[in-house]
Amino acid sequence: WHDIDYSKVPSVAMARSATAFLKHDPARYDSWRESLTDEESTNKVNAGALFPHDVLRTCHRDAKLANAQFAALTNFMEETGDRIMAIADFSGSMCTRVSGEIQAIDISASLALYCSDKVGKDNPFYRKYIPFSDNSELVSWEDKTFTQAAKRCRNGYCGSTNVKAALDQILNSAKMFKVSDDQIPNC
Repeated sequence: WHDIDYSKVPSVAMARSATAFLKHDPARYDSWRESLTDEESTNKVNAGALFPHDVLRTCHRDAKLANAQFAALTNFMEETGDRIMAIADFSGSMCTRVSGEIQAIDISASLALYCSDKVGKDNPFYRKYIPFSDNSELVSWEDKTFTQAAKRCRNGYCGSTNVKAALDQILNSAKMFKVSDDQIPNC
């Protein structure tokens, strides 16, 4: 355990083994996790092989690691030019298992958080998403970490997949933030 270079552990193995690292090498592992938030540190998380729902699963075991993994996820939205407003489907049908312990709702929640973060801070909808619900509302997690947002993400939403309510909420939010035409979500 004491010979492990945590920066070189593959991301999926790190996510799955965090509990073991905490148990068998707590001081070094915790020191490495703390260094991830230090701008001067050369330590990093290898998140290239992770999907957002993998990081969501990590936050249940290790919040510090999950926040670092989330920050290290590749930004596939950077060059698209698309203006995204994330809408998460939290309806009852999303509790279906899709692979092992992963449910469709985990994928929906993690993609809403990922997309709302990766749109960039200059976007009026940065770190905001709309959950499908009978009465859709805009949810902001601008002042929260990924793990804090993930734990509150599903927050009892349930109901129908009301597309009209979600689209109305986009329009109402755009009016509230006084967004220009070139900032209105286009996908």
